[in-house]
Amino acid sequence: MEGYTNEVVEDCGAACASIKILHLIIDSRFFDFTYKVLQEVEGVENRYVALVGEHVRQFNHIGNIPLWRVAGAEYAGTPQVTEDLEWCNVLVVHWWHTAAASVVAKAPDSVVVVWSGWGGDYYDLLPGGEVSLYGDRTKELFQQMQLQQMQGTRKEAIRKGLRRLKKVIKCALWRANNQAVADKSLLIERVDYFSAPIPDDYQLLKNALGTKFRAEYVQLNYASVEETFKHTEGGYSGNDILLGNSATETNNHLEVLDMLSTIDIGDRKVIVPLSYGTQSYGDEIEKFGRRLLGKKFVPIRNLMPLEQYNLLITNCSIAIMNHRRQQAIGNIGTMLYHGAKIFLDEKSVVYKFLKRKGAYVFSVREIAECGSAAFIPLSNSEKERNIEVINQVWGHDTVIDNVHKFVDRMQKSMATHA
Repeated sequence: MEGYTNEVVEDCGAACASIKILHLIIDSRFFDFTYKVLQEVEGVENRYVALVGEHVRQFNHIGNIPLWRVAGAEYAGTPQVTEDLEWCNVLVVHWWHTAAASVVAKAPDSVVVVWSGWGGDYYDLLPGGEVSLYGDRTKELFQQMQLQQMQGTRKEAIRKGLRRLKKVIKCALWRANNQAVADKSLLIERVDYFSAPIPDDYQLLKNALGTKFRAEYVQLNYASVEETFKHTEGGYSGNDILLGNSATETNNHLEVLDMLSTIDIGDRKVIVPLSYGTQSYGDEIEKFGRRLLGKKFVPIRNLMPLEQYNLLITNCSIAIMNHRRQQAIGNIGTMLYHGAKIFLDEKSVVYKFLKRKGAYVFSVREIAECGSAAFIPLSNSEKERNIEVINQVWGHDTVIDNVHKFVDRMQKSMATHA
């Protein structure tokens, strides 16, 4: 969409930047921070293409970013993608999906390709796929929901079938004219660099994909202590419990709700964010939560401004993030910084990463074993140590250093791709 033009790029001129980065982004609040940081780096020119659908006119999160284009799946088959790929010497994919993979397939060998993964866009490549990240109760619910969808009314099934058939035909025609369209697993070896919220995920992918995943690791950040975690004065002093971060099965809500219903949590409320993710799953969690915990269960079903959300969770001195994969880093970092006690699944790479760094985090299993005694607040020394860890990993100086290292790495890599 030509109407969205980055005026900063136009005013800057071709001679002011030696590194030209084309960013493929989605509508997420995390980009605002990254955009601001990159704007401060000299010698770098950035263009942002929002792969969200060509008819989108309003954004929830990226409205303040000067977009070069707004596009959808058709973008890879247009002259515009050729123009953009000829302009850039670095292509950064923020969240890998089919439309982004199609663009990567068109990238010339001279373009350095960076995949900045978030977790949800690469965990399906690990052994067992995403379902392997579900607890037993969550897996049962997932299967039940799939069965319910299959057992819809005949009329609805026919309607869905017709829609699916139209989609298949449209997709087949599009593929016929775009031979480079490929699944992300087929384009992994085209990636030169990979970034993740925590570096532990890089090794997981290396182990799973083997030699075809030749990418080197480079760290990109979407948050810092000063911009993201340090948003309120004082600590999280309320008694409430924050459970999960979204309406997705990888939160394993049911396992925790079952556990909390068997122990005395006193007058604590259980705050459960369900505004992001799958509505039908959120409906099921709300139903189970109200049945098991009654009025103590407080679901968040509507999107709210970050400031309002942050204010809400200041009443939570406990957070239970029952993910087996990297997820909810923003929530975890914020709450650790403000003195909350965090419980994570022992299988989580985040749990292992933070423990290795010396943070005081705890396993969900401890709640099952100790009951409400597990909710004893952190000592002052433990809170101070957690702040030190957060500053070491996401402090402003660390994040800025990572950006400059990224730019230096791109500069050197461009020389070998020329």
